Amino acid sequence: MNLLDKVTHTANSLLSALKMPDASSQANQLLGDMRFPQLSSLLPYRDYDESSGLFINDGSIGFMLEVQPLTGASPTEVLAIESLLRTKLPRGVPLSIHLMSSKRVGDHIESGLRDFSWSGRDADKFNAITRAFYLTAAEDRFALPLGVDIPLTLRNYRVFISMCIKARRNNKAAFLQMENLVKVLRASLMGAKIPSWPVDAGAFINVVGEMINHDPDQLYDTKRTLDPYQDLNFQCIDNGFGMNVYPDCLKINLRSAGRENESVARVMNFQLEKNPDMAFLWASADNYGNLLNPELSIACPFIITLTMVVEEQEKNQFEANRKYLDLEKKSRTSYAKVFPNVVAEAKEWGELREALSSNQTALASYFYNVTVFCEDNDNVALRCEQDVINTYRKKRYRPDRPTVQAALEFPGLPAVHGPSRCAG
Repeated sequence: MNLLDKVTHTANSLLSALKMPDASSQANQLLGDMRFPQLSSLLPYRDYDESSGLFINDGSIGFMLEVQPLTGASPTEVLAIESLLRTKLPRGVPLSIHLMSSKRVGDHIESGLRDFSWSGRDADKFNAITRAFYLTAAEDRFALPLGVDIPLTLRNYRVFISMCIKARRNNKAAFLQMENLVKVLRASLMGAKIPSWPVDAGAFINVVGEMINHDPDQLYDTKRTLDPYQDLNFQCIDNGFGMNVYPDCLKINLRSAGRENESVARVMNFQLEKNPDMAFLWASADNYGNLLNPELSIACPFIITLTMVVEEQEKNQFEANRKYLDLEKKSRTSYAKVFPNVVAEAKEWGELREALSSNQTALASYFYNVTVFCEDNDNVALRCEQDVINTYRKKRYRPDRPTVQAALEFPGLPAVHGPSRCAG
């Protein structure tokens, strides 16, 4: 039986199964036997509870907030976020922060031209020139004098915070816990002068839809209308969506009506090869847009994901005591003459033990990921790859391109479906 006969047989069996009473399980089994995976079925998002503002997922509940992007941070913001992570968030539960850079600035340009438009006899001409100037900056880069090759682009930056816990939809205690956690988180952010607002179901499918259905040529938003009778995971992906998995990248194919050729976007993923020797929160913006060195910038659209898990305090205190006592004992023997680093390690673990005992320090695991989107062109992809590597190496980070994660799951999506995404 050839492939066409198999598809015809499966379609006929599926139609027959749908006509039978309560045949949904049989229909799902037939679809599963087709072995054509659907990304929408892998997404865990299911429903949204308007009264609590929480998302109900496959085996978990969570929330998502959008916060005002900041170009840097002062000691006030740093101490407020540090206190939030150390004292107010539940231990062992991942908190994800997403910074999304998008080309879709067309609506913002139109809004700006309505308020600051040209007037007079040639108003339409100059408004068209102004619109083309900014749209070109979003599509490629700003027009600069000859001989000046600096990746100055126009982007729409948005920041999102997401978290979830494993729970069922009928667990009232878990709902109450998450509702209180959202209130505490927003109050802490407001104390640091960082405005935030909740993301509802309508905004959620548009955000996730923009992350997944990337079109390199799209400069205007395409609003999605929420269907209250359909699961959220099926509303995040376009009907003409296709994804091909390669060892070092993903390729997103979008087919839409009225368009001759399908759009193809290449998605590349970067993670840190090892922990940086030194990093500052307020210097994070220099990793993707350096004002003093504008050539060290990420010109293509991207999503930077930082997932943090604050570990259990008692467990870390026990581990620090055990390591310190073991290393301190070895440092007073001939073992230290063979391995001189044991003295420094004993001192380091002793300082960490004291800090953990005072409850003024907590250990956290983290996962840092950079996902970039570009055209399906080898030269453009190479330029984007070098932009990421060069700008991060300037700050003594060592990014690496994994070949496994791209095949496991789509990178950069909101982590509102469980702690499995976190690594560190």
